[in-house]
Amino acid sequence: MPTTQVAYRPICNIYFGVGPDRSGLMNLVPEVRNEYFPRYFFSIRQGGPGDWWQSRYWEAIAVGLAKLGADVAVTSRKLPDLEEVAKEINGLGRRSMAVATHVGRTEEINNLVPKVKDEFGRIDILVNNAGTNPTMASAIDIEERAWDAIMNLNLRGLFFLSQAVARVMKEQGGGKIINVASVAGITPDILPVYSISKAGVIMATKVMAQQWAQYNIRVNAIAPGLTKTRFSEALWGNPAIEKAVMERTPLRRVAEPDEMVGAVIFLASDASSYVTGHILVVDGGAVI
Repeated sequence: MPTTQVAYRPICNIYFGVGPDRSGLMNLVPEVRNEYFPRYFFSIRQGGPGDWWQSRYWEAIAVGLAKLGADVAVTSRKLPDLEEVAKEINGLGRRSMAVATHVGRTEEINNLVPKVKDEFGRIDILVNNAGTNPTMASAIDIEERAWDAIMNLNLRGLFFLSQAVARVMKEQGGGKIINVASVAGITPDILPVYSISKAGVIMATKVMAQQWAQYNIRVNAIAPGLTKTRFSEALWGNPAIEKAVMERTPLRRVAEPDEMVGAVIFLASDASSYVTGHILVVDGGAVI
């Protein structure tokens, strides 16, 4: 058992108010939220070329965690969208900050992490939700420039941001890192280099989990299936591709962004206190 102690209270009993809107985890009674969930949360939102971004992933996750009592920092290259979500989080009675950062640039990561630490005093949770895929080119046609852009943000940026935050977590006694991978990193799909980058995210998650457990840092990932986001609209918006995906998905539908929130909450909370190095697949059964 680790000897270090993290400065937030452990899990207590949880009460769910599950209704037809599937918002059960959002309905924790107020006195349970603050017991269940650490206060400081750091979310990454990053757009790629052509602004191809899974816009509602980061919003759903950030707001969902704020509803459970987290204070939230969100970051992206562009501030306007971030400021809207930060305002929404403030309206929930939580603290929030929006920071313009390109996670693919090491110098900006080195400026970002101290800024968040200075504002909140600590970083309990990091959700790495940065991602890009600027091309639909096949593996035989893709250009080096596109490869570099995808790997720089999806894998390199994720690792070095995690490293910078892990150093803060080590000093404070622990924390939780959740990476957003993809089922494309488990089973190749029509985005070849994106698949390779997400396979790298899965292995990075396992390596970080193994090496940072000694600091009471748990590292896990979610691997979403096809989800109705702006990032993936070229896929689910194509009737032939959507039909093919649904045919191999037992639940016979494409996911909604809000359906990723519960998985992140589980991995970010002490409900998963004995889970690390795990890839939680949220894909309607497609990779069974």
